[in-house]
Amino acid sequence: MKNKANRQSERTRQHLSNVLMLLMIEKPYSAITVQEIIDRAHVGRSTFYTHFQDKNDLLPSEMGRLIEQLSQDIDSEDMDDHLLFPSLALFRHAKQHYPLYKAAVMWPQGLDVVYRTAQARISRHIEKQLDNTLANQRKPSIPTRVLADYVAGSFVALFKWWLDNKLAYSPERMEEIFKLLVMPGLQAALGRTL
Repeated sequence: MKNKANRQSERTRQHLSNVLMLLMIEKPYSAITVQEIIDRAHVGRSTFYTHFQDKNDLLPSEMGRLIEQLSQDIDSEDMDDHLLFPSLALFRHAKQHYPLYKAAVMWPQGLDVVYRTAQARISRHIEKQLDNTLANQRKPSIPTRVLADYVAGSFVALFKWWLDNKLAYSPERMEEIFKLLVMPGLQAALGRTL
């Protein structure tokens, strides 16, 4: 019985999050009220407050979900062979969830949390991939941890620029730009083509 209640609670939380997302497409986060959320979700005020303290509690909850999905995308096995992590998947993820990223700007810690988490996860993933790729070869003159942080930082800076500029280019074009900017330096540091 407890499992069923937990599933129902999670579905309600997810439904309220989805409604918030839909409202954020229509108007700025600051203009959305709890009343609009519950009206659109067709739930009672007490149901909302059973799950969240206010709308500012709902947004961080959704941000946590976003970070978890982003982390899963970073750790996915379906990687681009040339970049050591699924950068195209991350650009596509951001496009799919753009309203939430946009809303995160209204939550002071929002984007900073996403950027720091993403950069750390990407960096660890790249370092692991570099260590695996270079396992039986001469180590590069620059430690793989430094290279991984450089590539991850470059990606996050470009990712942030793209979001700030309202997705000015397609995910595929951003991937191309990222490769053009980062790959020559990475290959030079490694002394080989990836």
